[in-house]
Amino acid sequence: MVVSVTTTRMPALSTLTSGCISSVMAWVAIAAGEIASQETVRLVQASIRRQRAVLSDYINSPTFEQRTEVLHLVEGAVQEACAQVYAMGQSDPMQKGMGTTIVMLLTLGEAAVIAHVGDSRVYLIRDHQAHQLTEDHSLVWHMLKTGRLTREEAAYAPYANVITRSVGTKPTVRAETLFVECMAHDRFLLCSDGFHNYLTCEEELAQMSARLPWRTW
Repeated sequence: MVVSVTTTRMPALSTLTSGCISSVMAWVAIAAGEIASQETVRLVQASIRRQRAVLSDYINSPTFEQRTEVLHLVEGAVQEACAQVYAMGQSDPMQKGMGTTIVMLLTLGEAAVIAHVGDSRVYLIRDHQAHQLTEDHSLVWHMLKTGRLTREEAAYAPYANVITRSVGTKPTVRAETLFVECMAHDRFLLCSDGFHNYLTCEEELAQMSARLPWRTW
């Protein structure tokens, strides 16, 4: 079993391989976020490793019940990290209020589990088409969904960097999780807003993905 974690700020493009693989990325959200991002990645990785038996159970018997257990494991790992990062901030005035966004991809055989908090994203690239799998936890995204902002207006909104959820700024956070049935040659792109803000459409991403370096974990 392999658990790989990265804190790179560059977009990561990965392909599926057999076995159990975890990719976790965290990006700075606010002041002291560098510490928050590093700790979040470390804590999520450690939590997954401690509970790898749950992942093995799913691989051996991919039932709905085992799938639910995996989703709970992933969400719990993010919650655990959130609580500990928040406690660190409360104990040190220099780190008080620190937080980070996170995006995570866990592949299990022919399936993948995604968890994210904030405005970092996961894209699925399949058959030369790109599909955004996550929804931003941001003020702009909320206003887009509720029809109070157009995509043209969103591109120039003065509050474009305001996120509505982050890891560590509060004792708990609600992480979004998603289970994906994978196909051969699927690629997943994990990126922060520093990358996806420059995209004009998903077709552009599909074209760019052919030129991006990709990793196989």
